[in-house]
Amino acid sequence: MALVYTFDPKYNKWDNPQIIGDNTIRKQFLTGVIANNGKMYLFGKTLPNGLVFNDYSIDMDMLILDTINLNWEKGSLFNAPTGRGDYGATLLPNQIILYIGRFDIEGESAFRRIYLYDTIHNSWSKKLTSGDIVPSNRDFFSVVLGLDGNSVIMFGGRGKTNLPKTDALYVLNTINFNWYIPKVTGDIPRSRFWHKANVMDNYMLISFGCCYNRQDESDILLLDISDNKEFKWVTEN
Repeated sequence: MALVYTFDPKYNKWDNPQIIGDNTIRKQFLTGVIANNGKMYLFGKTLPNGLVFNDYSIDMDMLILDTINLNWEKGSLFNAPTGRGDYGATLLPNQIILYIGRFDIEGESAFRRIYLYDTIHNSWSKKLTSGDIVPSNRDFFSVVLGLDGNSVIMFGGRGKTNLPKTDALYVLNTINFNWYIPKVTGDIPRSRFWHKANVMDNYMLISFGCCYNRQDESDILLLDISDNKEFKWVTEN
């Protein structure tokens, strides 16, 4: 099976293009982020044979897929974080990728230390977060960039136990790197993990995942994020 597939929505057609450059292996539990330069950045997690779920190693590669020239490259690992997977990642307006969570072996909460990869200068840096409230440790959560270009919104994830509703939604201000829990109105849904999240118009759109009651809640959740002072869960029309 090929590692890369393309889909042409105009002709409703799948293809598996030939990719040249540095060879790579099959990976999982990592997040691809596409910058404005047309390159997709994939950091971290790997399975040695792609088959054994519990027999895995953690990779520190920064793989870069040039989606224009169909070429594999590798980014710098100088000052990179420890290898990790199941993290959150999103692109900031300055073309820096922000990596949040999952593993940090330096003795701090995974959400106290944020790593930044500069796609323009191919360089890593890190920031320590502030705030009296920090997300509890979790994996398989989602992050999106808020409409103001400064706020990173995190939803859900899997902890040691099911996360309560009050521990599901956080915001990181990337100006001062302060965590806080936003004011939220509407019918607050259960937390979920293994879901996907995107921004559409004024909404954070959360789709599918585990583990919620489909008889009580929709597969699709909509969070109105147009007002940073107050988010609102809304019902699909």
